[in-house]
Amino acid sequence: GTCPDCGKWTRFICFRYEWYGTGSTCLRCGRYWSDGEWMPLAFSRTARRDNINQAKKAWRRNRSYAEERGK
Repeated sequence: GTCPDCGKWTRFICFRYEWYGTGSTCLRCGRYWSDGEWMPLAFSRTARRDNINQAKKAWRRNRSYAEERGK
């Protein structure tokens, strides 16, 4: 989809949490949303890159967990 922050066509990693709603991270700019609201970025030079890496790590962790349960 199109990212509302960077305005470019990109991919998102989204997770649905039972009590917290949906969390989404833009894989192009690193902006994170929780339940449709922009979340503040950490005050660091690499905040956007860190958001992207955390989302990818969570995706890999959850995917491998699902594959183990499916066996």
